[in-house]
Parts: sequence; C-alpha cells; structure tokens
Amino acid sequence: MSVDQEIREILKLMTREDLAKIAHDYIGFERYKGRCPEIQENDVENMSDDELRKWIAKRG
Repeated sequence: MSVDQEIREILKLMTREDLAKIAHDYIGFERYKGRCPEIQENDVENMSDDELRKWIAKRG
C-alpha cells in the first residue's frame, strides 16, 4: 500500500470535527508562512466530508 493510499484510509476513519480541525490547521500554517491559503475558514464549513478528505490528502 502506498503512502497516499494509507493517508486516504486514515482520513476515512476521521470524524467531521477531526477533518475540520486539520483543515483549519493547514490554513493557519499557510498564513504563518506568509502565503494566501487556497481555502478560507468559512469554506471548510461548506465543504462535504469527502471534499475535505480530498483537499487534506493533496497536502499529505
């Protein structure tokens, strides 16, 4: 199993709250590095769980 597949499998086990926390952490880290985040905090609330999983997996 590749690392990408392992990450996807782990993300499938996470709750909505876990996924939102990770997404918010990524957004904060991008801002810390002086970059404009790809999505904003309010976008996280409007995304489905699967959309969040895909977005997080791209950064994994």
